[in-house]
Amino acid sequence: MSLKNLRTFFISIVLALLSSACESSLSLSPAMVSLDPKKARIDYISPEIAAAGDEVAMEGLQLRDSLVVKIGDIELPASSDNNRTLKFKLPDNLPAGRLTLSIYSGDKELDSISLWNKGTTSTQFSDLPPSSICKGVSYTNTDGVQLEGEKDCLASTEGSKALCKTDLRKDCVTSSDFPAVDAAKIAEAPEFLKTLTIAGV
Repeated sequence: MSLKNLRTFFISIVLALLSSACESSLSLSPAMVSLDPKKARIDYISPEIAAAGDEVAMEGLQLRDSLVVKIGDIELPASSDNNRTLKFKLPDNLPAGRLTLSIYSGDKELDSISLWNKGTTSTQFSDLPPSSICKGVSYTNTDGVQLEGEKDCLASTEGSKALCKTDLRKDCVTSSDFPAVDAAKIAEAPEFLKTLTIAGV
């Protein structure tokens, strides 16, 4: 074998060994890949408004079963099919309104997000002041405070009409449930639409 061929042979062996070493150093076994719980985060929650018994899903990064999910001091059992989603059911012992949902690793809070608990399906939410809501109507503001309406909706011209309970009624007085249902407003609707402009049109 000539010196030139011998040199080429040795160079090819060295390159093969280097290539093999690079490949082996770049290959990762699943055991070597570990998640850092300190980097867990919540990107969004679905649904954002839920009632007791609803399943809620948090989407984000590194959301594992080992994380603790809490609303206040209440710990919620949660499960994760992957490391991007944590699911739990909203319990029925929570106050209505805005709640803060947090994830913990041990005693350390890693991230939090707001969740709205609508309580029972009959709970009405509004941020209107009580003076804008009819007397006799109970509602909850978005901070979870229960309030009573203070507005006298039974004006003398209305006689003894009851609060509206369904759509398209003309023989009732508006309420927080049906604030836009009013006989006078319905009669004015065509005139209102003539004057309505959207984006200058």
